[in-house]
Amino acid sequence: MTEAEARSQLLGVKDRVSERKLRLFACACCRRAWDWFDDESRSLVLLGERLADGLATNVERRAASKKASERVGSYATGHPANYAFCGITSPAWHGADLAIIHLPSMITGITMRRASGEVRSSKECRIEKEHQQKLLRDIVGHLFVSASVNSAWLTPAVVSTARSIYRDHAFDRMPILADALQDAGCTNDDILNHCRQPGEHARGCWVVDLILGKS
Repeated sequence: MTEAEARSQLLGVKDRVSERKLRLFACACCRRAWDWFDDESRSLVLLGERLADGLATNVERRAASKKASERVGSYATGHPANYAFCGITSPAWHGADLAIIHLPSMITGITMRRASGEVRSSKECRIEKEHQQKLLRDIVGHLFVSASVNSAWLTPAVVSTARSIYRDHAFDRMPILADALQDAGCTNDDILNHCRQPGEHARGCWVVDLILGKS
């Protein structure tokens, strides 16, 4: 996965998904750099998630953006925390684009070398980009499958499990959600397989959003 391929995939969906999903994708990319972030940097990611859910204001966003821009110089060049603000940019797709361009090389501690207009990236950086693409597919997968939720499937067990996954970032509970859906009568393989597959999930996951009525 090259930078050009990753950006092409993002551009291919950006006009078909909500600002919320693009913002949550940027935040999910930042969460992959969580261990490198200090408390203030993490607070920017949390603010981005609240913005996505309408729980924070643009006044808060602008104030945080200003403060973040003032702090950039306190980090070493190439440090992931320089891009902790990706989730609070406006428009949201710009932050998602920045996350794809900069975070993989920073997370892997690699400076990308440019020669003859081409980007040369390491195996580790490519792997990180692949993680990002899995997150993107988790969030925008509804664009590529024919899936809807039968109201009969929305039992207390299904809804409460989906809410707890979303609230707590508890994506290890996705197989539990699949079992609850199946117990409720769900036979949609796209939904059940997505819940049970190992790999990347994030807030904004298309199955959890479908259950909770989020777009």
